[in-house]
Amino acid sequence: AFGETTEVNWRDLSPLGYGSVRWRRGAIEGGSSGSAIFRESDGRLIGVLRGSNSAPPCDSENRSSFNRFDRIYDDIMDYLESEISLDPRASQISISLGDSGESITLIQSASGGYSFNGSPFQSGDILTAGNGNKYRITRDDAGNWSAAFIAEATKVALISGVDEITLVRAEDRSYWLDDQQVLSGSVVAHHDRGAYRLSLRPDGNWWSEPILASVQGGGQGFAVHTVAGSGSYGFRGDQGQARTARLANPFGIAVSDAGEIFVADTENHRIRRISSSGVISTVAGRGTAGFAGDRRAATRARLWSPRGIALDGMGRLYVADSKNHRIRVIDSNGIITTFAGTGRPGFGGDDGPPAEAQLLSPSAVAVDTLGDVYIADTGNHRIRKVSDGIITSVAGNSRVGFGGDGGPADLATLNRPEGVALDVYGTVYIADTRNHMVRRVDLDGTISTVMGTGKQGYSGDGALATSATLSFPRGVAVDWRGGVYVADSGNHVVRRITTSGHAETVAGTGRPGSIGDGGPSDQARLNAPAGLWVDLRSEVYIADLRNRRIRRLQADWDVVPAQLAPTSVKVSLGDSGDVVRLWKSGTEFTYSGSRFELGDFVWGSGHRRYQLTSTSNGGLKATLSPPDYAEWLESAKGPAEQGDADAQALLGALFYFGDAVAQDYGEALRWFRLAAAQGDAYSQSFLGNMYRRGLAVDVDPAQAADWYRKAAVGGRRWAQYSLARLLESGEGVSRNPLAARRLYLLAANKDLDFAQVSLGFWHFAEDGSAEEDLEAAKWFRLAAGQRAAGGELGLGLLYYQGRGVPQSYSAAATWFRRAANQGMASAQSWLGYLYELGRGVPSDVAESARWYRSAAVQGNAFSQWQLGQAYSSGSGVTRNLVSAYVWLSLASQNGEEDASDDLAAVQQQMSPSQIREADDFKARCSSTGYADCP
Repeated sequence: AFGETTEVNWRDLSPLGYGSVRWRRGAIEGGSSGSAIFRESDGRLIGVLRGSNSAPPCDSENRSSFNRFDRIYDDIMDYLESEISLDPRASQISISLGDSGESITLIQSASGGYSFNGSPFQSGDILTAGNGNKYRITRDDAGNWSAAFIAEATKVALISGVDEITLVRAEDRSYWLDDQQVLSGSVVAHHDRGAYRLSLRPDGNWWSEPILASVQGGGQGFAVHTVAGSGSYGFRGDQGQARTARLANPFGIAVSDAGEIFVADTENHRIRRISSSGVISTVAGRGTAGFAGDRRAATRARLWSPRGIALDGMGRLYVADSKNHRIRVIDSNGIITTFAGTGRPGFGGDDGPPAEAQLLSPSAVAVDTLGDVYIADTGNHRIRKVSDGIITSVAGNSRVGFGGDGGPADLATLNRPEGVALDVYGTVYIADTRNHMVRRVDLDGTISTVMGTGKQGYSGDGALATSATLSFPRGVAVDWRGGVYVADSGNHVVRRITTSGHAETVAGTGRPGSIGDGGPSDQARLNAPAGLWVDLRSEVYIADLRNRRIRRLQADWDVVPAQLAPTSVKVSLGDSGDVVRLWKSGTEFTYSGSRFELGDFVWGSGHRRYQLTSTSNGGLKATLSPPDYAEWLESAKGPAEQGDADAQALLGALFYFGDAVAQDYGEALRWFRLAAAQGDAYSQSFLGNMYRRGLAVDVDPAQAADWYRKAAVGGRRWAQYSLARLLESGEGVSRNPLAARRLYLLAANKDLDFAQVSLGFWHFAEDGSAEEDLEAAKWFRLAAGQRAAGGELGLGLLYYQGRGVPQSYSAAATWFRRAANQGMASAQSWLGYLYELGRGVPSDVAESARWYRSAAVQGNAFSQWQLGQAYSSGSGVTRNLVSAYVWLSLASQNGEEDASDDLAAVQQQMSPSQIREADDFKARCSSTGYADCP
C-alpha cells in the first residue's frame, strides 16, 4: 500500500492460523514462494508468489487459494488505518452545520473509528463553518451525530480595562448582552458606572465611547454568583473545582490583578487560592491551629484562625493571623514570615519596628497605593499603620466606646473594629463593628462617621448614609470611583455609601439564607457576610461566612437603543480654537458629568469665559462674556476677611492670575491656605500647583502631592490628573502606575482632555495588541474632539503606524497638522518628516525645513538635528555651515546622539573663525530660549 510492497511470509503457520504470521513493509516485489502482494491503490491482496516472479491475480474464482490472506486482512488494518477512505467497508455520515447552509461528511471505518478530511475525528471535536461560526460535533448514545452552535464571547472594555462587558455572538451573527440584543450604535448603561456607546468596526472589533450624561433605563444593580464553597462546613476539595470544595466559615478575601482569589479559610486554619480556571488549593497552613513555620514554605506553616487578608502591589499576601496576634506575610516565592506582632497578646511597640509590637486579635489588614500597611487591631480598639518600617496608631486610643468625631483620629474611641480599607488617595475607612458605624480618617488625620447612627438596626436606604443604621459591620472595601462597600453582617446584607454620600443595599434581603445565585443581588440571600474585596474590574467579592461560600457581585448592564441615548454636542468657543462638548438627552444638557443649564458659563483657554445659549435653529452658541473681576474683588474682600472659604478661594484666584489686581503669588498663597484649611478643594488644588512650580514657595513635590491628594478627594479633576502625573513619575511620592491610571480615569471621565491624552499614550505604550491600540484610539479621539493637541498628535501616530485604525499617511498628516498649528513641537517635527519623505503630503524640502524650525526653536532635539542636516546640505534652505553647526550642536546637547557624527563632519569643513562665530551664535541662541538663532 502507499506505493510500497508489503511482504507476508506464511510458511510454517501454526494450527492457530494467522496469529503467527510475520509481515513487514518493504520494497521487494519478488520473493520466496508464499510471499503476498497487495494492491497499491486500496491495500487489498492481489496475489501470492508461487515462484520468484509469479503473481497471479486474486479474484472470486481463485479466492479460496488465498483464504489465509483474507484471515490476516484485519490484522494489517492497523497499518492501513490512516487511510480509512481506502476501506471499501467504510461508511459515510453527513452532518448539517446549523444555519450555515453547510454540511460535513465523516468517514466511519470498519473498525468503528471516524475521520474527517483524512484526520481522526471524535465526538466533541469543534469545526468552523465558512461563515466563521463554530460548531461542536457530538454523537449521542443512540449513535446519532449532530452539530451544536458554539456561541462566541467577546469582551469589550468600557473604561480602559477597568469595566468590561461580555457580548455573545449568536448563530445568525447577532450580538447579545445576556438576553438583550446589541447593535452597533447601542448604548450600555449602569446606574452608577456610566454609559457607553458601542460601535462594531469593520475588522470585527467593538469600540466603546463614554457618554458623560445620565441615561434612562440604565442597569440598576448587580448579579450574584458563587465562586467557591459548596455550603457544607469542613475541609475538602483541594485540586478540584472551588464550587464543590468545603470551607469552614471563611472570613477574609483578596483578589490579585491576575484574577486569582485568596480566601482566609478561618476555621480550617488555612489560606486557600482559587486559580483563574476555578481550581482550589492550599497556599498556607497545615490545617492545625498554632504557630510555626516562619521563613519556610507557607504550606508547612501553622496558622490560628486567620481572618483578614490583603495583597500589595508586589504580589505579597498579608494575613491577619488573629489568634496568634500577628500579621504574617507570604512572599511571591511562597515563604511565610511574621510582619508585625510578637505573638504575645496586648498593646505596645508604637514608634518602633512592627515585629516588636504587640497586637491583640487583629481582624483585618489593608495596603494603600504607597505600600503602607494598615491593621485593624481589634482587641486593642485601634487601627495601626506600618510605614517605612515603623508602626504607629492612626485611629483609636485603646478605650472602648464611641467618641472623637471631628478631631484627631488617634484620640478617638472605637469599639472592636474588624475591617479597614483605603481609597485610591489614602483615605482610611474603618468598620467600627460594635459601634455599628463606618468611620473615616481623612488625609489630615481627622476622624468622622460616614455611615451609621450608633444604633443597631437596618434602615436608611436612599437617605444620607450618616442617618442609616447598621448591625455589626465587619468588612469594608472601596472601589476606584469612591463607592464604599460595607459588609453589614448582622443584617445579612452588603450596603454601599455612594459617591454622593447616600446609603443603599447592593446585596441581600435582610434575611439569612443562601439562595439567589445567577439573579439580582438585592434578591439573593447572604448569611453574616464578613470580608469584602473590590477587584480591578470593580467586581465585589464577599466572604459569605455562615454560608461557607465566596460570592461575587457583577454589574448588571442595560442595553439602550441608540435613538434613546444622549447625543454629543460640540460648541466652538469663538475664534479661540477651543471646543467644549455637551451631551444632550431630550431637552437636558450635561457638561463634564454635571447638569448644565443654558445660560451657564464655561471657561476656555487664556482664562476666557463664555456663555452658552441656544440658537434659533436649536443649536448652541458661545458668547465671550468677560467676568467683572473688579466687582468680584470688591464683593469677596469682606467675606474673605470674615472667614468665608469661597470668598478666600476667589481672592486667591484673582491674585494668582492677576485679574483686577497685580499678580501676587504671595497673596494668592495666603488666601488659598486659609480656604484650604477649611477643606476647599479648589484652593487645595491651586496649592498643589504652587508647590509643584515653586510659586511663592520652594519647589516641593511631596507637599504638592499632599495638596493634590486632598483636592482629588474633593472631586477636583485637575487635582486627580496632577496627582496621577506625580504617581506615574514617582515625583514626590512612591511611583505607583496603577494608582496613576485610576486617577487618570477619574479625570478622563469628567471630560478632562489632558487625562484622556494621558490614557491614550498609556495604551499606546503597552504591548501593541489590537485591544490596546483600540483603547488608545478611543481616548485620543475624545481628547481631539476637544481640540486637545495631544489627542491630535496621538491620532496622527496611530494613523501613521496603522495601529487601531487603518494605516493612512494622509490622515496622519491631517492630525499632525492640527496639533502643529496649535504649536505642539512633536507634531511639527512629524509634519516636517512627512514633507521630507513625501508621505501623505507632496515632497517639499522647504516646507519640511519650515516645520523642523518651528519645532527646533521649542527645543525639539530631533528637529534641531534635521534642521542642522538641512543647513549642511542646503536642502530646503540656503547652505550655511555656521547654522548647521549651531543646530547640530544643540541637538547633540539635548540628547540626539545621532547628531554628534554629523556635527563632527561639519566641523571638519569649517575654519577656526567660522567655529568661533558658530559658538557665539549657539550661546546667544541658548541664552534667549532659541529666540535669537540662525
